Amino acid sequence: GFPRTLAQAKILDQMVERLGMPITGVVHIAVPDEVVVERLTGRGRKDDTEAVIRRRLEIFGEETTPILSHYRDQSMLLSVDGVGSIQEVQSRIRTALASHRHGATAVGKGS
Repeated sequence: GFPRTLAQAKILDQMVERLGMPITGVVHIAVPDEVVVERLTGRGRKDDTEAVIRRRLEIFGEETTPILSHYRDQSMLLSVDGVGSIQEVQSRIRTALASHRHGATAVGKGS
């Protein structure tokens, strides 16, 4: 996904703001590490050992935690459970986005 670092997130924020299309919500698809390890080791690739995957997850967490905090602090982070079928996760994303839009609209009208 993009952005991968806090610096990239801040650059993205500035770029879309200049374009007049500011970011109003960011979807974070949350999947427990154990599920990620199970999914990736099940692919059968030689480089997908449990140790390698856990190291990748560690690096990913170090890089993305500041991004999540950045958008959470701005009330833009929408965390969605990423475990389940594609259709289930898509439905959760749609619901989160609709709820966020509804909340943003109400705030925008001074409610």
